[in-house]
Formats: sequence, structure tokens, C-alpha cells
Amino acid sequence: MNPLDLQRIVDGELSHELRAELLRSLGPDSSQWQELALLLLEDQELSKQIRSEPPLEPISLVRASLESDVLRTTHSKKSSLGYRLLAVCAIFSVGLGSGFWFKTIAPESASTSQASSLTKSELPTAIPSDSNRDRTEDLAGGSAVAQLVDSIPSSGASFDYVSPWRVRVENASDRAIEIPLVDAREIDPQLILANNALEIAKLNQQLKRRGYELEAKPTMYSGALEDGRRIMVPIHNVSLRPYGL
Repeated sequence: MNPLDLQRIVDGELSHELRAELLRSLGPDSSQWQELALLLLEDQELSKQIRSEPPLEPISLVRASLESDVLRTTHSKKSSLGYRLLAVCAIFSVGLGSGFWFKTIAPESASTSQASSLTKSELPTAIPSDSNRDRTEDLAGGSAVAQLVDSIPSSGASFDYVSPWRVRVENASDRAIEIPLVDAREIDPQLILANNALEIAKLNQQLKRRGYELEAKPTMYSGALEDGRRIMVPIHNVSLRPYGL
């Protein structure tokens, strides 16, 4: 019997009839009986070692490799879209982080369901003083906050008073955002503006490395709720464009 047939017997690749025929062809004193026995013992020992090893997870490894390859091949195609989505996220993060602050005139009366319309004419009573602005510029590290406060385009907005401590804002695209009210006696409004300016500057630095520039134009509204509380509302309009244009 040739060595290939011996290995096929050990591996179980032969039918019962063919295996019996090959074994009958071996003489009683043939040395191949010993060789066949050694091969069977070796195969049995290897089977025990394989069963004792911990199970591998080739499927997850292959999936992770495929996902990384897909990410690398599609990264260049989706980079522009990613930065646009980042700008969209900035709209909500800046808007939510801006906060609302108010001066309480009648804190006990908070049962009204609608807020009065906010106009630009009420703004001078809500703009912080120059001394507070200078103090905030020191916190922000520059004139970014002053530029935010001074840049006040005139436009309209609707503010629904949904609870004593929450306000719903509807922008030009008719998308409503609920933002919590912040008491000016507990949190300095200038700190909120300084934090906004700092976050916008950080985001701009990251985008400029990729060839983009973020432009945030704040719209400031002020007025009074029907329960007598005065509020000041900063809303940022965010746009993304190629850097240098």
C-alpha cells in the first residue's frame, strides 16, 4: 500500500468497501500495520489538542478588517459630507449651549402658556454693560464675545412658553428647539457668551486644518414673558464654507 492510501485511511476519505479491500491487501507480517497504527495515534492526539484549545473568532476578525477597509476607502468621499454634518451639529450645540437668561420681575406668577413676541427695541435693556463685557473678554481671551454681542441682526422669532423653566424656539425653517431658562442671578450671561465664543473658535481651528471655515452669526432677541419675566435669547446661524473664500 502506498503512503497516500495510508493517509487517506487515517483521514477517513475512503469508503468502507475500499478501506476494507486495502487493509486485506496487507500481509499479516507487513510493517505498514505499525505505520498505520502510528498515524492513527498521531491523528487522535492532534484531535485532543484541537478540542482543548479555546475557540477562535475568525468571523469577527474578518468583519473588523472589512469595516476598516471600507472606512479607509470611503473616507475621502465622505469628508466633505462629514464636515457639513459637523456644522449642522454645531447649530444645535451652539443653540442649546447658548441658554436663556432672564431677570425675574414676578417669580411667583408662572402659569401663563404663551410668551410675548420679542423685538429688537427691547434689546438695550438686556445688553450687558461695558464693564461686564470687558470682564468677559478677559475670560474668553479676546474680543470674540464683544463681537457676538455687538452683531445683532434684526429678524423675527417665535417663543412658546412650555413650562416655567423651558422655552420652545421656532427658527426660520419651522424647526422647534426646547431650551432651558437660566436665572441671571445664578449664572452670569457673559459666561455663556464666552463659552460659545470659545467653542466656536475651537471648532474653527479644527475645520481650518481640513480646508473649511465655520461662520456663526448670532441673533439676539430680548423681551418679556407674559408673567413679567424679562428674557434675552441668543440664537446662532451657522454656515460652513471653504477656508479663504
